[in-house]
Amino acid sequence: MDEPKLLGYVSKECNNCGRVRVEEYSDGSLICEKCYWDQIDNYKFPYDYL
Repeated sequence: MDEPKLLGYVSKECNNCGRVRVEEYSDGSLICEKCYWDQIDNYKFPYDYL
């Protein structure tokens, strides 16, 4: 499986830190740029994956 591509920012506040810098990826995931919080599954995303 290919690594997901960054599509850009969405106008969404992070569920964890409140910052409005959530990035959308081609696999549908929404990850905060600041704290790497996964907005859909509610866990800290392993940032070495990005």
